[in-house]
Amino acid sequence: MKLLTPLGLLGLLGLLVLLLIYLLKPNYQQKMVSSTYVWKRSLRYRKRKLPISKLRNILIIICQVLILTACAFILAQPFIKKEVPPEITEKAAVIDASAAMRVKGDQETRFERAVEQVKVLSEATFKNDGIMTVVMAGAKAETLAFRFRQADAEELFEILDELVANKSCTYGNADIDGAIKLASEVLTENPYADIVLYTSNTYIDNANIEVVNVSEANEWNAAILDCRAKLEENYYTFSIDVACYGRSERLTVTAEVYGTNNDDAKIELISEPVYCENGVTQTVVFKPSEKQSEKNIFKFDSVFVRLNEVDDDLSEDNIFYLYGGTEETIRVQYYSTKPNTFFANVLMVLRDGMRGRWRLEISEVRKGSPELSGFDFYIFEHEVPSELPKDGLVLLVNPSASPKDSGLTIGKEVTGAFNLAFGEKHEITQYMMPEIMSVSAYRRMEYSEEFKPLLYCGNDPVFVVKNTRASRLAVMSFSLNNADTSMEINFPILITNLFNYFIPSTATVTKVVDGAEEKVPQYVFDVNETVCINTRGTNLSLSFSGEGGVENDYEYKDIPFEIALSACGTYTIRQTLLSGDVVVSNIYVKMPSDQSNIFRTVDALEGVAAKAPDREEDKDLVVYVAAALIALMFIEWWLQSREHF
Repeated sequence: MKLLTPLGLLGLLGLLVLLLIYLLKPNYQQKMVSSTYVWKRSLRYRKRKLPISKLRNILIIICQVLILTACAFILAQPFIKKEVPPEITEKAAVIDASAAMRVKGDQETRFERAVEQVKVLSEATFKNDGIMTVVMAGAKAETLAFRFRQADAEELFEILDELVANKSCTYGNADIDGAIKLASEVLTENPYADIVLYTSNTYIDNANIEVVNVSEANEWNAAILDCRAKLEENYYTFSIDVACYGRSERLTVTAEVYGTNNDDAKIELISEPVYCENGVTQTVVFKPSEKQSEKNIFKFDSVFVRLNEVDDDLSEDNIFYLYGGTEETIRVQYYSTKPNTFFANVLMVLRDGMRGRWRLEISEVRKGSPELSGFDFYIFEHEVPSELPKDGLVLLVNPSASPKDSGLTIGKEVTGAFNLAFGEKHEITQYMMPEIMSVSAYRRMEYSEEFKPLLYCGNDPVFVVKNTRASRLAVMSFSLNNADTSMEINFPILITNLFNYFIPSTATVTKVVDGAEEKVPQYVFDVNETVCINTRGTNLSLSFSGEGGVENDYEYKDIPFEIALSACGTYTIRQTLLSGDVVVSNIYVKMPSDQSNIFRTVDALEGVAAKAPDREEDKDLVVYVAAALIALMFIEWWLQSREHF
């Protein structure tokens, strides 16, 4: 125990005053008087009570001594000094590397400013013999330095310099939550370490994380958030979302449309100035017009959209590329000696359903010999050609003979009443209900290991597929004429799945449609969004035109594959078809729209560090001494009140 005001113990001098009072207090004197009966009785009573009175008086004196002592201690303000852990300065710095940190004001970006401030923090920490941890919140959180001390200072500063030299700031969203979790690992070693986040975001609830906002008040950004093309009444309408952040401005949008209509001309569309209030999104629309029929567009290769005469602090979102305005032609040939309505209906449905993605040219051959090249999808019903085509998908329906060099042998016909059942789980049979499908006849098949059985009748496979770089073949060993009406529901699903599997869109993204995951074709993606790249040919290459026009080429052997594209720009995909033709398509990867808002306000940090235990403080004893004083005063009063009892 220690005293905050030791001079308060002078109050113990009151004990001397109490002693003096008791010394000067007059004592009872004994006098001789004549005895009487009453006096004798009272004397006998007094002698019986005397021991209790002495005890009470002793207790009163003790209480009075303790009361004076308590008063003196209250004046001295006693306290118990708690043991505290040794002071070790430890900091865990988290650097936000999101696209909004690329904002450049006063000749340096926010990211560079954050790195410089981490350097300053590190120097101050090392000066106090402290410990530093640095985590970067990029597309994925990454620990750059874990619990570095003064001896590691040079290495840490080299790491920070490389961040700036390599332009490590991303073009997409940052994994702030993951970075905070990594930084929180230092708390297992030192629960009193401080976590500091360098960012441009404002957090309403930042929990126990120190947030350093590196943005500047005069920064601003004008952005193209999105661009869409919609075919309406045979002509395209272009809708462009624009916004300003940090200030309000009037923006003018120009759309340069390339490869238009049949003459592949360039058409330039310029909007009227549109007023963009700070933080409010506006949509610029270019619609077909009867007055400007020469600028009405029903086909295009690409659209380059830009903001005119804008000098903002973030240039990456001032342009936008849009692709997919020209449908690629897919040629389908249907050959049958006994055509049926199933194929006529399903091909019409397929043609309508693929609009906007493919333009289907369907050729039906009823007489003569079918073409064996020049098509993407061949359907042969009943009769099998002498040689199977090599440049596209081949579907054989109820083949009468074994295809040459296919690895497939057609056997005898089996008749009866049969219900279909699933074979191997596959994309081609998804959404189908084979248990309600029945056939009256089918042919047995024997096949090589390259085939996958997808539908069965009893123990016999009746629908098999082969997908290799040299051959793409699907075989249905029963006639649609021998199937019941349930085939009208399942057959369009089967053909659509077959088409999507063997003739896939080049770039797709997985989305949930009607409660099920589905790969949806797209031409515009956000940075770091997972893109599925597929090909309907033998191989594929991907190239990117980045900063300064530098192209990076990527070759892939495993197709399809998924990739997260990490930079803004145009990616060119070249695929070689089975026919040997090379098809070139483009996709555009843009900065996420929420990163264009360079002054974002976020509700709360997720995955924040656990709160460190409170540091132990000195324990004040004045309250306890005061409580004891009151108790002693009450006891002393009670003893005094019992004097005549």
